[in-house]
Amino acid sequence: MTNPNKKFNLGHIEVLFFAEKALKRAGQKAEEFLGMHQKGICGEITPDEQEQNEINIKRKKGKVLSAHIISTEEIIWILTDLSKTETTVMLPREYDLIEKFNIT
Repeated sequence: MTNPNKKFNLGHIEVLFFAEKALKRAGQKAEEFLGMHQKGICGEITPDEQEQNEINIKRKKGKVLSAHIISTEEIIWILTDLSKTETTVMLPREYDLIEKFNIT
């Protein structure tokens, strides 16, 4: 049975190196934020980003972004690519590296 509170499938989940270290320092686990992300609780994003998330969820295409502040005051990003059914937990600087070196 599908959980009606979950808006989309996370698929394969990867927690990148610096995000994993930040969560460890904070004494928190990625699962805590992944649950919120999957329910559409996207934290510290703009209204435009939230609107785009909702459009992408309805279309079942594109990406869904969440930004959450962990207990150390660092921000983690969670990005689900609905087309590939994969989710990445990262720090913003890790996203910059992915884009720069075209890492997927």
